[in-house]
Amino acid sequence: MRATAGLILALLLAGTPALASTVLTITEHHHRETPKGMTREKGAKPPEPTDSTQTVTLILADTSVEADTGDHRFILDFSSRRAIEVDPKAGTYSDHSLFCLLGFNVFEFQNRLMINRVLAAGNLKLPSGPVMVEQLFGFEAPDAHSKVDSHHDRSATKWRADWVLLARASDALMPVSASARALFWRWIRYTHGGHPKILAELEARDGLPTELVVLRPDIQLDTVSLHLDRVESVPTAPYSLTGLRRKFDDQGPGAILKSLGADFREQQQGRIEQALKDRDALLAAGKPLDAFLAHSVYFLSSGDQGEAWLGAHRDALASDAHAATLFEALSPKNPPDDKAARSIERLKASATSPYAFVLDIYLGNAKTAAHEDGVPNLLAALTHNPYVTGAWFGLGQLLFGNYRADEAWDCWDFARTLEMAAPAPLSDPLTRPPSPLRNAPDAFAVDEVTHVIV
Repeated sequence: MRATAGLILALLLAGTPALASTVLTITEHHHRETPKGMTREKGAKPPEPTDSTQTVTLILADTSVEADTGDHRFILDFSSRRAIEVDPKAGTYSDHSLFCLLGFNVFEFQNRLMINRVLAAGNLKLPSGPVMVEQLFGFEAPDAHSKVDSHHDRSATKWRADWVLLARASDALMPVSASARALFWRWIRYTHGGHPKILAELEARDGLPTELVVLRPDIQLDTVSLHLDRVESVPTAPYSLTGLRRKFDDQGPGAILKSLGADFREQQQGRIEQALKDRDALLAAGKPLDAFLAHSVYFLSSGDQGEAWLGAHRDALASDAHAATLFEALSPKNPPDDKAARSIERLKASATSPYAFVLDIYLGNAKTAAHEDGVPNLLAALTHNPYVTGAWFGLGQLLFGNYRADEAWDCWDFARTLEMAAPAPLSDPLTRPPSPLRNAPDAFAVDEVTHVIV
C-alpha cells in the first residue's frame, strides 16, 4: 500500500495526467527441479531442487502490462509492439520488438516439435511430447491433437496430460474488468506459457483466480505458483523511460545505434540533400560511377528510385566502364555467384569517392548471395553513414539469416524509426515479418499465431 500511495502522491504533486489502471500485487513462487531421466555425466548427481519467491506489482494499463519486482521491470507495450526491460539500479533499459520475442518462440516451438517427430519416427523415447511443448510456449500445434484432461478437486480445477499436472486454478476469483483480464492472460502467455486449451478456459472466467499454478517444462521443470494478494484501481501515468539510458551491445549494430543522437532524422535529411547536390556535380565532372553512388544514398534512404534522373542520364551512366561493371554485378539476370562480389570488390579497391561506402552495401548483398558473410560490409557502410534506411533493412535480413534475431529487429526497428518514404517492405510495421508470422492477423496476439504455424 505504501508504494501505491507514494505513486499517487507523486502524480498529484507533478500534475501528471493519470489514467485508472488495474494494479495487482502477486506473490510469485518458483520451484525448479531437473526432470527425471535427464542425461548427465556418469556418476554425477542431479542438482538439488531450488525455490525462490518474489513480490510482483503488475500494472495493467490501457495497452501495456508492467511487471515490477523492485530490482527489475518488464514492460509489454502492445500499442508500440515493444518488450522493454528496465534495470533501475544501473539506470538502463533494453528495448526489443515484440516480433523478435514472439518470432523466436514460434521458431523454437517448431524446432522442438520437429525433434519430437524425428524421435517418434525412430521409436525413441521422447523427452517431452508435443503437449509439453505446447504447454511451454503457449501455442497449439495444428496436427498434434493433444489431450488435456481437467478435474475439479475441492476448491480448484486441475489440468493434466499423461498424469502430469500442467496447471491448477482456484475457484475463488478476484473481480477485475474484462480489459484487465485480457491483459493479464496475455502477460501469462508471454512470460509463463500455459497450454492454449487451459488458457482458453481460464480466460472465459469472470475474474482472475486467487491461486494459479503453471508448469513450465523446459530444461528444468519450473512450477510457477502465483498468489493474487490484492487488486486495486489506481491512477497511474503511462510508463516512462525518462532518465534511463538505453543499453546496446558494444559490437555489431548496437555499437552504431548507441552513437546516434536524437537528431537522426535531421541528419538523414541533410545527407540526402547533400547527396542530391553531389550527384549532379559528380556527373557534370565526368564521374558517372560516383554520381550513381551518390544517387544510391538518396534512393536507399528515401525509397524513391529517382527514375526520372536515371532515365535522363542512362547513356552517360551506361557508357562508363566502371558504372557498367557495377550494373552488371547488380543485374538480377545473372545467377548469384562470387563473380559479382569479386567485381564489386575490385571497384571498391580503386574507388576514391566519398560515396564509395555504398559499394559495401552492394558488396554485402552480393557476398550473401554467394554464401559468404556480408554482415561486415553492411556494418562498414552504416558506420560511414548510419542514416541509410535500406542498408539497415538489408543488415537486418542478413543478421536474421545468421540467427541473430535480436540484432536483426534492432536494425529493422531503426529503419522504420527513420520515418522517411521508406522502401515498400518498411512502409508498414506489419509488412514482411519473418515467416510464419507473415500472414498473422495480429502478430502480437499469441493465439492468432497458432493459425499460421506449419
